[in-house]
Amino acid sequence: MIAKARLEQGSGIDGFTVGALAHEDGMAKLYSVTRSDITFPMLMKVPETSTGIDPAMIVGFEMEQMILPKLSGPHVPRASSRTAIFPNQPYIVLEQSPNKSLYPSSTISLVPSTR
Repeated sequence: MIAKARLEQGSGIDGFTVGALAHEDGMAKLYSVTRSDITFPMLMKVPETSTGIDPAMIVGFEMEQMILPKLSGPHVPRASSRTAIFPNQPYIVLEQSPNKSLYPSSTISLVPSTR
């Protein structure tokens, strides 16, 4: 199987059913996913793998795959699954937080500029 540029809603991958595209940026796409044996809401993170992409993004994704299983605590989302064989579609499935995304606040300066 060759990695796809975009997963189709309703398609399946390793027992997960792909839902709507929840977020997209230059590094990855996040899809809502479900699986019959998991009851909490989940997101599948699929890295950008198209031609011409900076290899550092794939290395960063691989690091995330290695680090996430080592983390624990109430602040860490449950990791449900991750691919181990990179020729297949690379992904990480995480618990979807019910909280508001912090992404919009990443552009807000917490300290006023002195310029």
